[in-house]
Amino acid sequence: MFSQAFHRKSSEFFLFPLAAFLLFLTGCVATPVATVGPAKKSVFLKNPYAKNLVVFVHGIDGDPISTWTHDEGGDVFYWPKGLVEDSAYNRADVLSFGYESVCGSLPDVAGISRQLQQTLNELLGSRDYESISFVAHSTGGWIVRQFILDQLGDLVRQVRVENIVTLGTPGLSGNLQKVATFVCKDQGNELLKAGGFLDALNDRWRERFIFSRQTATFQYSAGYELVPVISVGKIVDKDSATYLSHSVQGLMKNHTQLTMPNGRDDPVYIWVRQQLQRSSADPRLRQYADAESVRIEEVIRLLQSELHGTDLKPALSWIDHGDLDEALAFLYSHEAKESPVKMARGHFVRGQLYELKLDYRNALENYKAAIQLTPGNVGYLKEAGVLSLISGDYESANQYFQKAADGDLKTLGSNHPDIAAHWNHLGDTARRRGDNAEAIVYYQKARDGFLKTIGPYHPLMAKIWSNLGWVQYSNGDYDGAIASWEKATEGDLRNWGENHPNLARNLNHLGSAWMARGEVDKAIAYYEKAMQSDIKNFGLNHADVAMGWSQLGDAVREKGNNEKATEYYEKAASGFLAAYGFHHPNVAVQWENLGSTLRARGDYDRAIEYYEKALESNRKNLGSGHAQVARDLNNLGAVWSSKRDYDRAIVFFEEARDIFKKNGMTRSSEKVEKNLSIAVKNKSLKNPVSLAP
Repeated sequence: MFSQAFHRKSSEFFLFPLAAFLLFLTGCVATPVATVGPAKKSVFLKNPYAKNLVVFVHGIDGDPISTWTHDEGGDVFYWPKGLVEDSAYNRADVLSFGYESVCGSLPDVAGISRQLQQTLNELLGSRDYESISFVAHSTGGWIVRQFILDQLGDLVRQVRVENIVTLGTPGLSGNLQKVATFVCKDQGNELLKAGGFLDALNDRWRERFIFSRQTATFQYSAGYELVPVISVGKIVDKDSATYLSHSVQGLMKNHTQLTMPNGRDDPVYIWVRQQLQRSSADPRLRQYADAESVRIEEVIRLLQSELHGTDLKPALSWIDHGDLDEALAFLYSHEAKESPVKMARGHFVRGQLYELKLDYRNALENYKAAIQLTPGNVGYLKEAGVLSLISGDYESANQYFQKAADGDLKTLGSNHPDIAAHWNHLGDTARRRGDNAEAIVYYQKARDGFLKTIGPYHPLMAKIWSNLGWVQYSNGDYDGAIASWEKATEGDLRNWGENHPNLARNLNHLGSAWMARGEVDKAIAYYEKAMQSDIKNFGLNHADVAMGWSQLGDAVREKGNNEKATEYYEKAASGFLAAYGFHHPNVAVQWENLGSTLRARGDYDRAIEYYEKALESNRKNLGSGHAQVARDLNNLGAVWSSKRDYDRAIVFFEEARDIFKKNGMTRSSEKVEKNLSIAVKNKSLKNPVSLAP
């Protein structure tokens, strides 16, 4: 949305140097270039083999050139030009759409989308495209969505929209405060008025493409930044990106740098090209799990704090760009040796950069070196503990957290929120080790400490209540878990409102606790509340919604309603397929559930169909020797026995038994052996014996 690196020079670059830039394009390569559109402000690049068109749309305070240009140390990469000449893609003309985008003004999204329609009509009059795809930055994504809703049908010739890829596009109006603060500063008041417009646009989009079950021809992919902007944080986070899209990807850049890949090997460029081609994941593209993404933001904030005001501050520029190797090279070249404190800081920040690269071994080595130089630095001890916890080294994590707590107790005393945070970390470590009794002690100390220092409704309190609930649930203390999760729910409701994803998660936890207590109707009530919230937040084709359908299926199945359970499991399978694709463990679980409910209803043929799907998926995901594969084989043996085809049943039972034996699962193998014996016996009987339950 906002090309801050070019913020002061963009207007100059857009007026006079535009001609120079076009000269640069035509001088370096044989790429036909023109300015197009009603005001001739867009840049059009032709590919002689093009059958399709890719349209780049910038956001407010951007333009069709500088928004998409990486210019560092004289090394210039203009993304639209890079794409049109990319031999790995090489099948599209590229239009970098331009429009007036003055910071601080309320964007006329409807008017701009009409300008986009006029520009496309000019191209469609002479070019025979098979499809159009869009790459949009920040509020440029609003323009694309407005165009799809209102102007797509009015093009001079109908063309299929194949892909929409957004980068840092706000999906929730709450992001606008950060947008205005970061980009427009004191001129941002007008921009904030777009909140009402955005809510209305979202409602229309979700009604047409999410809730109506209308199948869109396009794939909608949303990239969001993992690198926060100093003093503002992440402009667009995962929740905002997920709100409207089919798939999301965290990218190791800040909001501005999302549009400025440094070449075709840049992860942002690779990911966007992958979406445009709908190809499988490139191995060079890091896939960041949720927990890792949360940790990434925390590490970057620490880096910003550690480097600000020091001679190492220039490394922050590379971190903002997501160029971690350059940042590391800079830090190594400026390694301090004049004092243990400065040497320790160098090791610590290098460790954090390695952690951002998910290179935990080198990160821990640097953290240890920093601690050895400054043994009493509580901050270094804590971060070494967190990384040890992530890496699964719980013993080391416990030692680091304990030393950090001891250090802060000496200087801060017991009544300080940092002490409670240490207790929480020690509780996490104990829980991961499986020592629930110790975990409860630490979580209770953290709870009591936070209650004294930050009060009952601080967001951290909800997390503590949730952690405590999990340990109580694991211990079979369902009443205690319910009480803790109710507290967490109350806190999240006060802090985030009734439609925040955290609230739905706590409602699901409460449903699980009531299920464990045997109170199925209460469980269903909580699951349904969570489901309503998740559907409102994410639409129907989202993993959280699919999990909700699965939980409801389990609950009604417990009540003996296999028909309703089948309906819920089908919805769960459909949701997980949309979210993850065919070969994913959560999809296989739903097929297993469907096989079991259909078998219970006597629909053996459909049960076999789903059990076979589960078997195929689990073999691919887990390997042919996995215990879950043996369970699928046993299920197939059971349903073929129900059909009285004992020869087939025996084959499945024998294979399942052998896998269980190889895995050392004596009980399971004995159960299958019993089923096998019954099947062999039933081959010669007129009145078959039922299998073991």
